Amino acid sequence: MLLQKPIWHKRLSNIDLKQQPNQLDDKYVNNGFHIYKSSWGDLRKVLNPHFATIFSGNSLYSKHQDKDKLDKIVENWNSGIALIPPMLIHLPDNTLFPADGKHRMKAAFIGDRSEIYFILFDIDLLSINKYFKPELVE
Repeated sequence: MLLQKPIWHKRLSNIDLKQQPNQLDDKYVNNGFHIYKSSWGDLRKVLNPHFATIFSGNSLYSKHQDKDKLDKIVENWNSGIALIPPMLIHLPDNTLFPADGKHRMKAAFIGDRSEIYFILFDIDLLSINKYFKPELVE
């Protein structure tokens, strides 16, 4: 399946975290978030190492992820449908963990290896700012 460049929601008003059922703890859903972007290289430096390996290679498909979910993401982007950026949370070891959006991250990596959009939660920003400085989008 040929993948076009990822299309993300880049306005907070387009994102309702309550539409992401059973994905995130209420402390994240109820305490604000913003959309950021960075280069893949910078993000990979701060991703939890276990997950950083998922977002590598030249193939969209791997044994670690569901092919049907990846196909649906590609279908949406190829149809011009914007998706919610992946949601990253801070871990105590000063790495980021993709709490929601692992399939979107993999498809985005294949579609655009220069930059990635993602959501960071306000509750984590003090800790994250000590080791990562992504660009604020909104």
